Amino acid sequence: MRESKAADILQKYKDGTCTEEEKLLIKKWFLTFKRDQNASLSESELEDAENAMWASIQDRLSLRQEARIYHINWKKFVSAAAVLIFISIAGLITIKYLTQNSTSELVSFKSHDLMPGSRRAVIIYNNGLQRTLNGKVYFAGSDKQNDSLATGQQTAKFNTIITPRGGDYHIILGDGTQVWLNAASSLKYPVSFTHQKERVVELTGEGYFQVAHNKSLPFKVKTDEQIVQVLGTHFNINAYHDEPYVATTLMSGSIKISGRAGVQIMKPGDQARLTSASSIFTIAPADTIAATAWANGFFQFRRANIQDVMRQLARWYDIEVDYVGDISEKRFTGKVYRTLKLSEALEILTYFNVKFIVEGHKITIIN
Repeated sequence: MRESKAADILQKYKDGTCTEEEKLLIKKWFLTFKRDQNASLSESELEDAENAMWASIQDRLSLRQEARIYHINWKKFVSAAAVLIFISIAGLITIKYLTQNSTSELVSFKSHDLMPGSRRAVIIYNNGLQRTLNGKVYFAGSDKQNDSLATGQQTAKFNTIITPRGGDYHIILGDGTQVWLNAASSLKYPVSFTHQKERVVELTGEGYFQVAHNKSLPFKVKTDEQIVQVLGTHFNINAYHDEPYVATTLMSGSIKISGRAGVQIMKPGDQARLTSASSIFTIAPADTIAATAWANGFFQFRRANIQDVMRQLARWYDIEVDYVGDISEKRFTGKVYRTLKLSEALEILTYFNVKFIVEGHKITIIN
């Protein structure tokens, strides 16, 4: 294939006029190009190219829900990719062979596909009664029929809201604080903040908080590893036990984190990480979009490894994930909407040569 022909195909890809075979050829070029140690593209340009391909894949599946623009240095990308003139029709055969098994799995799997998670939870009242929540929002301060807190009682009574795997929920507490609970999470909160010296809730899993301002009544979020104290702010806490670290991401305001790692004051745009073996907090600039993507209805991956991707999918689709062989070192960048069926989410991965076996609620990733 002549260099000019390669440039023509890449320009068609940019314009959205590629045939299906040309799209596959482009993807093969890129996957090969990433492995080329002499590649001249920068990390940011590689990430831009990955973003564009994820966008194209979701367009093909008619899954795009909003417009998104990616800025790519196409002249440089065309020149670099055109050098790979040894890629020909044989490249198409290679891609089809690598994805054949996973694609076949998806075809049979679609007949009994798994739906995405939904807005659902269970509330356990302080008197032991339980109730299933299926609405869009739960107003904790308005449901008094099952609360046994007597007027003027000063001993705090707690209710607990639990989201299952495959569920999330939006809660508004009695003080006006809003909490979004991700899948497989729980929030324990007082029946009433009246007569309390502070507002204390307990979180497992992941929650996004918009805390109602009350300078005289500090708000605290307790997890197994830390306590986050705020006056009024927006922040996200990811404290799943199967994640490599507890991540606290601050969007606005100010928070103080305390625990066995000491005390740390955070500023907006920062993320504090704490591993189970660490004695200090690691503070770094945060990717706030990625950290809160789940609360806005999508997954956002930025150079995430396959384990990072599958942990999030596992909680949302209530699946078990296993790995055969060495764990792949591939990195994934892009947006995937949480409204997709599992087969549609997995189909995206096949474009990156991820091979897997589907057995009911179990997905086995094969290197």
